[in-house]
Amino acid sequence: MRSLPCLIFAVAPWPPDGREADLNLGSEELAGLVADEGKAVPNFLSPLTGRLSLRLVGRRLAVKGYLRVEVMIVCDRCLSEARAVLTLEADEILELAGPGEKSDDEGQLEIVDGRFDLSPFLAELFWLAWPYRFICRPDCAGLCLRCGADLNEGLCGCSREDQLAN
Repeated sequence: MRSLPCLIFAVAPWPPDGREADLNLGSEELAGLVADEGKAVPNFLSPLTGRLSLRLVGRRLAVKGYLRVEVMIVCDRCLSEARAVLTLEADEILELAGPGEKSDDEGQLEIVDGRFDLSPFLAELFWLAWPYRFICRPDCAGLCLRCGADLNEGLCGCSREDQLAN
């Protein structure tokens, strides 16, 4: 995962009423952000856009906002790719820690040279919005369990019992 300059913030000076971060991250930036071992980088169809509201209270950062991105996802029923819109909702309080400081809190951001990076938080937010199970459309017929034909394209030569058996 790469850090993105637009997601790195200086702790001081911090405005008393907080900061607003408008995001518009293109496919290349997103691919670097969400790249993770063992996970394929999604095919992004739109930039990730939205706004985050950042409020600093002591050593905690309140992050609220909504982000949106359109991606191609493989249907779990027919194995075809389909468009999907992912909405990422942030409403978190993250601990800020200096170098070498560790806490049991998983939502911790490290302050390095007076700055913190929201890239890991945003990458996690993206993967949490990724659907556990995705069906391309409500009436997706799936694949024949016997011959593997895509039943959305029409019936295969197998009997109905064979299509559902296995």
